[in-house]
Amino acid sequence: MSGRTYVSTVFYGVKMLAKVPCFLFPWRLQYRRAENHFREELIAAGMSKKETNELAYMYPFKLGEFMSLARKSTN
Repeated sequence: MSGRTYVSTVFYGVKMLAKVPCFLFPWRLQYRRAENHFREELIAAGMSKKETNELAYMYPFKLGEFMSLARKSTN
């Protein structure tokens, strides 16, 4: 690998690592808002808080699920 290729790889790798928190923080905020809205809608429909919390816990698309899918696809 030439020096230029190495430097550009390191540069874009660091750039990508710097962007990850900027992606994860809004993702988590939007996820929590959606989960809370889902919970409020279930309570408004007449479900008990215990059942609502169980269903909200199973709310889809947690970031950990994406990470596990990414790990499985690389193997």
